[in-house]
Amino acid sequence: MPEPSSSAGARRPLRIGIDAHAIGERKTGNERFIANVIPALRARCDHELFLYVTTADGERVLREGGLERTTIRTVRPANPLIRIPLALPMQARRDRLDVLLVQYVAGPVVPCPVVTVVHDVAFRRHPEFFSRAERMWMPRAIPATMRRAARIVTV
Repeated sequence: MPEPSSSAGARRPLRIGIDAHAIGERKTGNERFIANVIPALRARCDHELFLYVTTADGERVLREGGLERTTIRTVRPANPLIRIPLALPMQARRDRLDVLLVQYVAGPVVPCPVVTVVHDVAFRRHPEFFSRAERMWMPRAIPATMRRAARIVTV
């Protein structure tokens, strides 16, 4: 993805949003992934990062990291049924993001390109390990996000 240019033609840093709601939630692979991506990205570039968490614990963990050129925002409500389709896209618009990184699912209407990380498709291969609610939304929401995504990262 090319870097945006100002009217004078000079490059400006990208405004990269990262859905970091997994930080501070529980020690899962999703949390470990995003917890490692953030400092790695910060070390490799000077772009502006906007990290979106849903808990005070998540905010505390990220602030302790001392990341420069990084804005941490707590997105409310934390409920994914509202956060994903409404609160996160609204925050992306307010922060004038150039791109939003999510794991698995983004809202149907996001004001910037989305990069989604899909770690696995266990919900398809082993539905018995998922709740009824997860078996209902995952096969719909994840492929829909992948179809709309500017890029897809798989592990």
